[in-house]
Amino acid sequence: NKSTLLDEVEESIVMLTLLIEWLDGEEEEEPLTIVDVCCGKGVFSLLASYIFSTNTEYFDNYRNRGVGVTKVRSIVLLDKADICWGHIDAANKESTGME
Repeated sequence: NKSTLLDEVEESIVMLTLLIEWLDGEEEEEPLTIVDVCCGKGVFSLLASYIFSTNTEYFDNYRNRGVGVTKVRSIVLLDKADICWGHIDAANKESTGME
């Protein structure tokens, strides 16, 4: 469905923008793993895999600053999985310092 795909892309762009802003503010040296929970068709992960690949402007910006690697190591898609949301809530609280 074309309208659904457009909605998925728009939602993904919003989240990718927030993720990129967060990554740009992080000083962590170790690349992270993105976990796309309830991924559906995986539009977010598809776009993220392109943006964080080694042949994009985003990667070139890091290479030009001497970093030389992307800040994303891998992307994991989860859909129709038995998810313990308590773990996700706890991880979110810990990462934002709002324990």
